[in-house]
Amino acid sequence: MNPLMLILLVALLFILIFGGLPVLRKEEPSLQLAVEVLVLTGLSIGASLLTGLRLDPIFFLLFLYLVIMRCRVLVDLGNLLSSRGHNQLALSAYRLAMRLGPDFPIRLIALISYGAVLVRVGALEEAIHILEEVLKKGGKRLHPKHESACHYNLGVAYMRLGR
Repeated sequence: MNPLMLILLVALLFILIFGGLPVLRKEEPSLQLAVEVLVLTGLSIGASLLTGLRLDPIFFLLFLYLVIMRCRVLVDLGNLLSSRGHNQLALSAYRLAMRLGPDFPIRLIALISYGAVLVRVGALEEAIHILEEVLKKGGKRLHPKHESACHYNLGVAYMRLGR
């Protein structure tokens, strides 16, 4: 099989699998994921043709995963750091994830996690502002699991403020 066709097949399977996971979770699929994969694939194939270097499909898959899932990986890192009590590092991971251009669902997840850590560290007014904004922006697109986490953290913040 032509190595470049194999790279294209890897990219299409990546879109199908990682683009299809949100559908299985009853979340909105990400068009941004598909566009980013296609752009990276085109650039990688173009660079391979120009330089004459062969792309390894396994390394290409790893490259795609790290670039495409960058924000989700950072949110997961923030969650891990927060669970270990490193709240300031967790907040930094969430801020970085939000600066790296996440798609809409991941941005909301990062904001919810960010708000939850703010509640833990006592920045209650900021947490309330962020979590209410998530509920307003998310609307019907917010998965029930994330919506309930948002409401829970809002409730904790309001309770700690005595409201």
